[in-house]
Amino acid sequence: MGNDVKVNEVVETLVRYYFPRATRIWDPTCGEENYQFAAWIGNSKYDYFSSDVRQTKWSMFLNDVFLPGLRDSCVDVIVYDPPYVPYARVDDRGKNYAISATTSPLKVLDFYNPEIFRAFHRITRQGIIVKCADFYYPVNSNNLVPILPRIVPNIEKYFRVVSITVYRYFYRYIPLLQLRLRKIATKHRRALIVHTYYVVAHKKVMTHYRYQEISKDIEPISPDIF
Repeated sequence: MGNDVKVNEVVETLVRYYFPRATRIWDPTCGEENYQFAAWIGNSKYDYFSSDVRQTKWSMFLNDVFLPGLRDSCVDVIVYDPPYVPYARVDDRGKNYAISATTSPLKVLDFYNPEIFRAFHRITRQGIIVKCADFYYPVNSNNLVPILPRIVPNIEKYFRVVSITVYRYFYRYIPLLQLRLRKIATKHRRALIVHTYYVVAHKKVMTHYRYQEISKDIEPISPDIF
């Protein structure tokens, strides 16, 4: 997936290919711009439901992913794009969870806590599509934090990962010339591009006993993994 492909085209392709029988889709973090689904509104093929922690142009109802209040098996697919990026400035959702340029990677990973995926497993009938991205922390440093090794194990507690699609983008939309000027000024050497990933996962069939065993084994995220 290249830079000229729109995000909503990527998501629709993944839904059509991996969930061909899906009709009801929930976007629990629609945000202000809703790049993933704005083009889907009014699409007769899908029943689209959007929510967020605050009222926006696109949110149909208010809901917190840490305390999702939806019924069991009420949607076919959940497409999850949390406002986790530490240097996000344009998305006001971040203010609700203190997302800023000084946010610890531990705060980022809180949006991929196993308990969130446990709730998603209860709510969805078919599966989930999870958006995530590598990032630098601190922002103006060479310290790249790869995201997939830290979140895929949490997803796999309740879902079977069937695909990881790379959707790349330019870091903070800075042209190559500006990046070179910054390199001279800050003495930092780093890649121009980081990667966004869409993790597609099908719902596992699990018994109540298995739920209890997984919940018992969940441990807090330790700072030493960074």
